[in-house]
Amino acid sequence: MRDRGLAQARRSHRASTRSPDASAWLPLLLLGLAFAGACGDDDASPADAGLDAGSADAAPADAGLDAAPVDAAPHDATVDAPACDALLCDGECVDPETDARHCGGCDAPCPAFGTCERGACVCEGAACASGGYPGWPFGPDYVVEEEVVRDRATGLVWQRRTDGEGRSAEDAAAYCEALELGGRDDWRLPLRIELVSILDGTVTPTLDAAAFPDTVEDYHWSASRPRHSDTLGYSAYFGQGETVTAALSGSGAHVRCVAGAIAVGEPWVVEDGEVRMPSLALAWSQAPLETRSHGEAEAACAAEGMRLPTLNELQAIVDEARRDPAIDPGFFPGTPSERFWTATIRDFGELLPWVVDFTDGQTFLESASAPHPARCVRDL
Repeated sequence: MRDRGLAQARRSHRASTRSPDASAWLPLLLLGLAFAGACGDDDASPADAGLDAGSADAAPADAGLDAAPVDAAPHDATVDAPACDALLCDGECVDPETDARHCGGCDAPCPAFGTCERGACVCEGAACASGGYPGWPFGPDYVVEEEVVRDRATGLVWQRRTDGEGRSAEDAAAYCEALELGGRDDWRLPLRIELVSILDGTVTPTLDAAAFPDTVEDYHWSASRPRHSDTLGYSAYFGQGETVTAALSGSGAHVRCVAGAIAVGEPWVVEDGEVRMPSLALAWSQAPLETRSHGEAEAACAAEGMRLPTLNELQAIVDEARRDPAIDPGFFPGTPSERFWTATIRDFGELLPWVVDFTDGQTFLESASAPHPARCVRDL
């Protein structure tokens, strides 16, 4: 990716550093100082201390986590909670009158695209009413025209060809709003789940190349934002298939505009240990499977008369308004903030299944032998 913010959107393993207990090395340090005083004063370079200046496995800039200083205070120091005149939630001082993550109280998020005013959630427009969830079963069922592609499965109309230019998220939204194409002027940036609906994680580029010719194999903006950050937005990478978060100010991502009403799905129903989504014709197991290999997860779901979800299906239950985990705990209690298996597999010489990370809804490819939890699904 040409833009640094988008290039860093790919997840890396976070390096961890553990500092030794001061009580273990303090006597040795005093002894060393005494020895140095007796033997002279040799010059030393900071590099000789044996400490790395950085780590190749450092977390990406868009992870939203600052590295904590190691042993910034003595090991027995008491750390006071920050002074807070409003509300302290998980160690963070927040204003429950305006904070959409903690609206009226801790861990009370407003829906995706909702706002918090005077301690109450305000939800205006179809995007907020949808909660960022799909209101239709996944297709696709395309009707290809000269300038647009109509998906009869979702009712959406897509810009068939893009102009190949990279833009910031703000400029991408403005481009769609000004677009006149196929006799329409109601174009907009797609929601994350709408963009996912045309994604095919098994091929390159990761969509129907006949329906969408000359697609740039790069990141494409969505209108969706993870609630935990004011500077990140969801985008989909049509070179390999990832859904990631990236800096909104970055200018390296592209745009494919969409038209048509945002669908609001029917209410979910919890019954007999399942979460039923009538609009998608799917029923999910409320309880996740414990960590296991991809093959073991497939077998475990099959034993229950269910299956692993596709990459697109599993992204349908990501809650953009939550993080750690990015899922509604009222419907899916006990979900760990981990990567969950899907049935979608990419063949790169090695068969690599897709996973959805329920820390924040991003997606990745994994070795089939890696241990991950899973959530089974069945068709209604």
